[in-house]
Amino acid sequence: MRRAGRHARDCLRGLGRTLVATNGQATGQGGTKLRPDLAIASPTVSPDGLAWTFRLRPGVRYGPPFDDVEITTPDVIRSVERSLASESYFGSLFTVIEGAEAFRAGTADSVAGLEAPDLHTLVVHLTHPTGDVAYLFAFPDSSPTPPGADEGHASDYAAFFAASGPYMYEGADGVDYTLPAAQQTPARGAGEDGNPMVLVRNPSWDRSGDPLRPAYPDRIEISFGDSPEDAARGVDNGTIDMVLDYSTIAPASQIDRYQADEELQSRVHVTPNDSVSFLNLNVAAPPFDDVHVRRAINLALDKQALRELTGGAVAGAVATHVAPDSLEGNLLLNYDPYPSEEQRGDMVAAKDEMSQSRYDADGNGVCDANACQNVSALARSDTFPTPFVDAVARSLDPLGITLRTEIVDDCCSGEPASFYSRLFDPESHIALALGTSYAKDFTSASSFFERFSGASQDISLLGATKEQLEQWGYAPIDTPSVDPKIEDCLARLGGEQTQCWAELDQELMEIAVPQVPWLFGVTARVVSDRVQNYTIDQWSTLPAFDRIALEPEAQ
Repeated sequence: MRRAGRHARDCLRGLGRTLVATNGQATGQGGTKLRPDLAIASPTVSPDGLAWTFRLRPGVRYGPPFDDVEITTPDVIRSVERSLASESYFGSLFTVIEGAEAFRAGTADSVAGLEAPDLHTLVVHLTHPTGDVAYLFAFPDSSPTPPGADEGHASDYAAFFAASGPYMYEGADGVDYTLPAAQQTPARGAGEDGNPMVLVRNPSWDRSGDPLRPAYPDRIEISFGDSPEDAARGVDNGTIDMVLDYSTIAPASQIDRYQADEELQSRVHVTPNDSVSFLNLNVAAPPFDDVHVRRAINLALDKQALRELTGGAVAGAVATHVAPDSLEGNLLLNYDPYPSEEQRGDMVAAKDEMSQSRYDADGNGVCDANACQNVSALARSDTFPTPFVDAVARSLDPLGITLRTEIVDDCCSGEPASFYSRLFDPESHIALALGTSYAKDFTSASSFFERFSGASQDISLLGATKEQLEQWGYAPIDTPSVDPKIEDCLARLGGEQTQCWAELDQELMEIAVPQVPWLFGVTARVVSDRVQNYTIDQWSTLPAFDRIALEPEAQ
């Protein structure tokens, strides 16, 4: 199978197994449910929720040159500690484990909360009950590492990765790990120095012991550096089977051409990428400190206009709630608390909601307070340029709300003028953020919703105390808080936790109302005519490498 892209890390589903994993399919096919992988069963949890016990399958071995080494508990601990030591964002997710913070700070030689009673048992001790811990052991960062494989490779271990899944790097059997790290040469298929990444079958892998990975292709080649035009031409002529990198995803012209041709339509796949775009409302800034105003904006916004400006169907679906459906088990698929015809906005309902606001003195559905004039708004030029800003202004104008919008070019540098640095500064008093979006970290909603905790100082200022508001120059009002619900959800397990997150989503949409979601993002890919089976891995929202089936090549 031939592919183009830069998402090399996501090859690790085929290269490395984890204690638990997803099945490499979409949400509707159970693609968000964690299943035993290297573990023989789902983890057991202590009554207080503080200890999680995983039991590993005995007899599973690594790929060459470690094919005589059995995968054991210390190998998982070694990987988690390497991730923590890297100071990466994903490493920070493991800090719920007892002793992880001390290890990360360099004040402990090991993570106290990772216990190995024997070679096939791992007990994970937590600092507080957290119902999504199993998801951490589905991350590639926790894929086991044999002794000696990562020595001297704190930053480049991906190029020396020891396979435990159905595939390994071509030439991995020739890597000499006995040499000093600086003298080691990665496998020729590791995708280094601009060369293709080539995955071939791992002879140690046993299909009967891996119920999650069918591993249909015998060989996977991933090239780098293709321009969008070259990648599209490659898919057209069959030299590339699909494109992975978001920067070179199928151009709109190619998608339009394929969708307009009855013979080519089946080769276009539009799938959720588990991102949400939204307008962010500062619940401490007038007039958005009134929930009726916030609800009125949700009712008034012409979401369809923003979707069309973004690209229409290939950009995404109109969002009707806070989190992607995959994180909530599709429980809110048909939930829309602010419905309107064709999602164009319902101005009658919006004005009725505005009439209940203290900012509408005469109750005619139009704000007549000074607070509604020249409301401070900030937009990102790359995701929310002038036409988008104008579309929002048109939706708000009938409610009597006018905006004073500054469009900034720099989104993320951390400089004083950048978009996010200003939004996360509560003293900037930005009332409305345009061009904000969020994507999941993994297939649990925990990291998605924890940003609404008062402790996180989310840009909506949900849960801010009166003392904090006075310090930041706001009136000391009671802001809505969802902290109790977040704590409740975090302590739950399995389906109960998923249900709890869906309930929190509804609470955010109807009671707290800190934002106006308008787009659930999708990714459109065009595949070659050789691809006979296509599915995405909901964990990564990328094609599931091991599940792609190809038409046999002519002999």
